[in-house]
Amino acid sequence: MEFLNVGGRSWEELALAKDLIHMGHNCNHLKIHDAIHEAMIKAIEADDYRNYAPPYGFGELRELIKKDLNIPDVEVMVTQGATEAIYQAMASILEPGDETIVTDPGWPHIGNFARMLKSKAVEVPVYSPNMNYKLQPDLLQSYITDRTKLISIIDPLNPLGSAYSEDEIKALCEFASARGIWLLHDATYRDFSREGHFPSVRYYDRAVMNISLSKICGFAGLRIGASIAHPKVFARIEDYQVGRLGGNWVTQQGAIAAYKTKEDWCARLVETNRRNQDAIQSVIDKVPGLKTVVRPSNGNFMAVDVDGTGCDAEQVVRGLLEVGFVVRSGAYTSPKFGKKFVRITTSIPPDEVLQFCKALPDSIARLRQVA
Repeated sequence: MEFLNVGGRSWEELALAKDLIHMGHNCNHLKIHDAIHEAMIKAIEADDYRNYAPPYGFGELRELIKKDLNIPDVEVMVTQGATEAIYQAMASILEPGDETIVTDPGWPHIGNFARMLKSKAVEVPVYSPNMNYKLQPDLLQSYITDRTKLISIIDPLNPLGSAYSEDEIKALCEFASARGIWLLHDATYRDFSREGHFPSVRYYDRAVMNISLSKICGFAGLRIGASIAHPKVFARIEDYQVGRLGGNWVTQQGAIAAYKTKEDWCARLVETNRRNQDAIQSVIDKVPGLKTVVRPSNGNFMAVDVDGTGCDAEQVVRGLLEVGFVVRSGAYTSPKFGKKFVRITTSIPPDEVLQFCKALPDSIARLRQVA
């Protein structure tokens, strides 16, 4: 289980280090709202967490999630992170011998879960401007067989930063519906999307969507997400629920506070993230050999192609780690294309972004001399 390690160093070592700036795992280190901390501290001080939380999550939280998505006619199951939501949804759909469509690059554990469930993960390459770095029905057609059971879309796409328009989501739903194929919509980064986000469950009754608070709320270490589906699909997922004794009581109180105050902090946070991206982009434009893959990114990260520098992604990662910055090689998300690009988290304090901007050109220059 070394997939969180970076630059040959263990994630535990890096996570505990106080002298590093973390820009590798898309964690959110920007300020949210004091009410979130206060709600969790109150739950701890009251010893509320000594009881189990409701199996599907607190009713108030589930309703807040539906309101945030603006989809009233769905069911919500709170999970311990989006990872759990994705796995149990896939377990409710897939059978041995089925095929699951995944993107390359893409968050790798969707394919891993498919293989665990004895389904073949069919990787569709999307690292190309001709494909707009995302799935399109015309591209999908040549990968569909009579065993295709599930199409997974990551929207916005980790690690590239591409996002889907409403017309594109509708087209994918229509494509899946015409063939009786299920749709898994991973919406972990939905709040960062620049042109809005369009949940597939609005348009297709065999779609399953998941969300996460790890990114927009900075809850990565608290583990909370949710599965969203129409009632008949939700009934299938219930049979495969992992966290049957409920999720983290304290975290859910923080999540309730986050949703209640979202109008006070979300737009500010997203704007800070975009200004950080602009600052990094201005430096990338001046460094020969660097190119942002999707510009502008729809996530709290940027994928930067390093192929033109004469160095591969892992060399760039190690070079930046030597000067105090944790970024991520694309190899984590794509064995095929991963040497070409690095992923840089942008939801960190602006002063840390400025430090990175100062360090990046010199780091690449040193690597060029060695290459």
